[in-house]
Amino acid sequence: ALAKLVPRDTGAQIAAAEAYTVARNYDASSALYKKVLAAEPGNIAALNSLGYSEALAGRLDSAKQAFENYGKLPGQAVNALDSLGEAYFLNGKFREAQEYFEQAYKQDPKFLDGRTLVKAAYAHWLGGDILGADQIFEGYASKRRESQGPLVDALSCQSSVASGLKTYRTSMTCTCWQALKP
Repeated sequence: ALAKLVPRDTGAQIAAAEAYTVARNYDASSALYKKVLAAEPGNIAALNSLGYSEALAGRLDSAKQAFENYGKLPGQAVNALDSLGEAYFLNGKFREAQEYFEQAYKQDPKFLDGRTLVKAAYAHWLGGDILGADQIFEGYASKRRESQGPLVDALSCQSSVASGLKTYRTSMTCTCWQALKP
């Protein structure tokens, strides 16, 4: 309603688009994000959100175009690759998702503390290769251990349980869970 009362207020348009996204009305949210982008072509938030709205609607071609445009904006290239990975992941395209997550990691291993590699491992796992996913995850874990990442052992235990390599009961004896005790 506010977006209709103040049609030139892109902040109100974005707020309304976000509300439509939460309500799973992706056609309406995409239309509002496009309206914002017509007024402000470089609006980072609107362009990234448009990509997600299109992905959630199952329109991967449109999502890809939005994220590629988003990636051309200063400082957004790595996040655009990560967002593309998430778009494909949400649509069950796990091989493509893994590729985008790995590209993001290669461009900037420090982005999200390297967790794009964890996303790549999950995508690989959902693609059907549990042991291969564990190897990808171990690549992340070894890099994080080198940099003294605080939660890497906890994530390793979680990954081992999820992949079936350890049971929940045996993972409770992992040093990671011991370290997390108060």
